[in-house]
Parts: sequence; C-alpha cells; structure tokens
Amino acid sequence: VRQLKFVDMDLYAKDKDTAASLKKGEFWRVLTPAFLHGSPIHLLMNMFALASLGRLVERLVGLRRYAMLLVLIALGSHLPQGLLGENILGIKGESGTPNFFGITWVIMGLFGYIAIKTKMHPELGFSLSPSSYLMVGFLLVVGFAGDIFGGRNDMPMANVAHLGGLVTGAILGFLSEARRG
Repeated sequence: VRQLKFVDMDLYAKDKDTAASLKKGEFWRVLTPAFLHGSPIHLLMNMFALASLGRLVERLVGLRRYAMLLVLIALGSHLPQGLLGENILGIKGESGTPNFFGITWVIMGLFGYIAIKTKMHPELGFSLSPSSYLMVGFLLVVGFAGDIFGGRNDMPMANVAHLGGLVTGAILGFLSEARRG
C-alpha cells in the first residue's frame, strides 16, 4: 500500500511536500491510488459502478480508447487531489490531500464523459437517467458539505478528485464529439 499511494506518507510527514515521490521519479503513483480501497464494501461498490459505466463506454469507443480514457481521467482527478495542499482554502476537504484511494473519481469521469456524449449525440439511443444525475450531484454536495460542516475525520472523501474526475470526463466527452463533428 505504501508504494501505491500518491506520495510516500513518510516523506510527506517530514516536509509536507505532496510531490515528494514524484520528484524521486515514482510516476506510477499518479495512477495507482485507483487500485487501493478502504474496505471490501468500498471495492465492491466501485467495481459494480465501474462495470456498469465502463462496459457502456468501452462499447462506445473500443478497448484502446476506453483504456486511454481511464488513464486520462485518473490523471485529471489524482493530480489536483494529490498536489493541492491540505486546507488551502482554510476549509478541510475543500482542497486536496495526497492520502487518498479508490476509483470513484474515475467512475465520475466516465459519467461526465457519457453525459456530454449523449447530450451532443442523442441519436446514440440512450441517456443517463435523471436519478443518476441526482446521485452524482448528491455525492458531490454531501462530500463537500460534510467536510465544511465537520464531516467524519476517519472517513474523508477525496472531493477534489471526484470533481476533477467529473470535469475531466466531461471535457474528454466534449473534445471527442467536437473532433467527430
């Protein structure tokens, strides 16, 4: 686990340098937090969501582009989450932390990708349900609000990564459709 986190937490504890491991050439750390999970339930929930949205995106774009999307979304969510200092805005959770794990933000990115793609091309014949938009919005609001109003410290959410994944996926969806059209 220590080798897969965004930064070696021992190095981070010494000088609070969020990029300490990257400066040592450990570039795999930009992607590997997606493979770590806090519990079996966390992993199971993420795998169900990834299987659902991932299969859809893979059918739309093919395996190679799907793999590239996963990497780009991970970069667009992990880098801001990991490199932003903690409490930059003076509010816990409103900034980053290098101590994060999970793949929820990649799932958020796939959601953003599909949302834009289906809005720009309704002829694809499917769309995301209103309840799925509500669920994504709820996750973002609860995550940020929980941290602002004193959320549980033993289970922090990587809010910057969630938002970064969603925005990265939406941008990639827009760019893929703009290039197509």
